[in-house]
This record gives sequence, structure tokens and C-alpha cells, in this order.
Amino acid sequence: MASIFFIELTNEQHRQLNIEGWGGELGKNFLDARAGRINEKNIDMFKHAAVMRAETAEECWLALQNGIPGNPTSAWRDNRNISCFTNQPRSMDVGDIAMVEGQAFRCASCGWEEIDFTPKMDMKMNMERRVTAKLLSAMTR
Repeated sequence: MASIFFIELTNEQHRQLNIEGWGGELGKNFLDARAGRINEKNIDMFKHAAVMRAETAEECWLALQNGIPGNPTSAWRDNRNISCFTNQPRSMDVGDIAMVEGQAFRCASCGWEEIDFTPKMDMKMNMERRVTAKLLSAMTR
């Protein structure tokens, strides 16, 4: 199983970023998160976006692309093998994280970078609840 974490800003954070720009504290923290420099100021920007079966980060990336060649209107949230937990199921982007078999990989501009990433306790609890609910749902079908 693999867990996917997207960098997502709230509507309020988007407004703040538009006012302060990339040079403000929020902008700098966002850019640090995308670059894999995760700390207490930006870890809350990571949201648990999906759970799927995958053996590599590359498999995650390939499965989590919207509008793939040959099927430009496809969306990964419609894939029965992927549990979507985000309201914005976008394609994976630079800075997003794939956790595969306990190893965390940051999506780089080209390829993957192994990083230290430990979801916060509330993230872990939500992740475990979602996975358990999905597994129970699949067993009752």
C-alpha cells in the first residue's frame, strides 16, 4: 500500500499568498515544502490525498495523473483501485509525497527524491481511519 500526500493551501492561505507573495512567510514555507525542506511551519500544508496499491513511487505518479494520453478526460478519483481523500484530486506535482512501504519519496521536477517524512499524529490517525474504512467497504461488496 502507498499513501499519497499533496501540498494543499486553504482558501485563506491562497488569499494571504496573493497579498504577501512568495517573499512572505507563507510563500517561503510553501516553497520549502515543495523543495522537501519539511518542518513544523509547513508540515500542515501536507494533506493525505489517497491510498493505493503500488510498489514504487513511479507507479503512484503514473496512476495519479488526470487526462492521460488516450483518455484526456480521465480522472484518477474514478479508479476503483485508488481511495481518494481530497476534494481536489489533481495530478501529482513537485513536492507531493508518496509513502511506499514506510519510505517517503518527494516528487521532484524529474524523478523522485527519498526524504524524511513522518506524518503528524493526527494525520496518521486520519490516514489509518480512512484506510480501515476503505478496506471494510471493499470487504462488504
